[in-house]
Amino acid sequence: MDNEGMKRLKLSFLVIAALLFGQLIAIQPSNAADCSLYKGLIADALTKGDIAAAAKYIDQQQSCDAANAAGKSTSNVSPYPGITCANAYIQFVDAASSGDVSKAAFLFDFDKSCQRAAASSSSGSSAGSTSGSSSSGCNYNGKYYPNCADATAQYQLDLAAYNQALANQCKGVPEVPEVDLSINELGILLRITPSLSDEKTKEVQVTTSMYSPSLKAWGSWSSWVSLQYSGLSIPYQISYSDLSSKVAYAVVSVNSCGASAQVRENSEHNGISLTNSAILDVAAKVAAEKAAAAEKAAADAKTAADKLAAEAKAASEKAAAEAKVAADKAASDLVIANANAEAAKIISAAKAKALAMTKKTTITCVKGKLIKKVTALKPVCPKGYKKKP
Repeated sequence: MDNEGMKRLKLSFLVIAALLFGQLIAIQPSNAADCSLYKGLIADALTKGDIAAAAKYIDQQQSCDAANAAGKSTSNVSPYPGITCANAYIQFVDAASSGDVSKAAFLFDFDKSCQRAAASSSSGSSAGSTSGSSSSGCNYNGKYYPNCADATAQYQLDLAAYNQALANQCKGVPEVPEVDLSINELGILLRITPSLSDEKTKEVQVTTSMYSPSLKAWGSWSSWVSLQYSGLSIPYQISYSDLSSKVAYAVVSVNSCGASAQVRENSEHNGISLTNSAILDVAAKVAAEKAAAAEKAAADAKTAADKLAAEAKAASEKAAAEAKVAADKAASDLVIANANAEAAKIISAAKAKALAMTKKTTITCVKGKLIKKVTALKPVCPKGYKKKP
């Protein structure tokens, strides 16, 4: 956004903000002669950026004019020729953008009165049988809002956009960035650090050109590569190529106002070598380190595999031994159980036999009419008696 646009937007916001604040204030002066003083007070407050004071004066001026010029058409009280309700807002924008704050304040007031009159008329024609109904909406940015809260919400959105525009505003291009160069196995690594001056950097851009030894000529510059800046240094890798022996590069910092001066690879702008011994040594060293790391990884893997195999074998042997012990114990327990069962059987038979041998029985013996019972292990009837069947 250019300076003229920023000025226009700022003045518009000052006057628009006065409208929204003015909805909260209702102070009426008692002296009609004071009405002519308000426009100067409004202009002075807006020039100083005192929105609250401007809002107060605008509302007071409107109340004063309404009290002292009741019934007059707003098109008849304008001190500026040709001002009507139809063109008041356009005239206001022109006055604000040209810096005529006093006229802008008057036109803002004029447009607001027009909108209120239109809203009152609309409300009266649609009110039906309802008496005493009125509207007290707001005019914002050339549009009437019956509900001032909606106008306030839109104002907040526009104000956020305005503040963002201010944040993005710049007075000049950034200073040149710092570029550190180092060699790695891939080629050349640039580490770019934008300047921390007041003109902040949004991004850095890099372009490169390669020198072909076979053609003995420089190639075309590449398209600019944009790298977003987030407050840290930015790495950019220029890779080694068998087809190129040298590289030239240019780095710039960029913001809304443009790009900084270029940072080149050297003061002669004749490129730097991509095939020098340093790069090759680094590449060889890295390759050797990678090979050693791979060999070590293989050895470590074999050691780990051997360890796992040994642990697995030991675990298998332990499991087999434990299984054998368990099997032997089970067999032994079975033999013992069988022996115990046989012994119990023998003991039971012996007990039964012993019980049978010690059990007494009773028989009945008779002799004529005489009867006699004999109890013994082996009972026998007395002489002269016979065992009763």
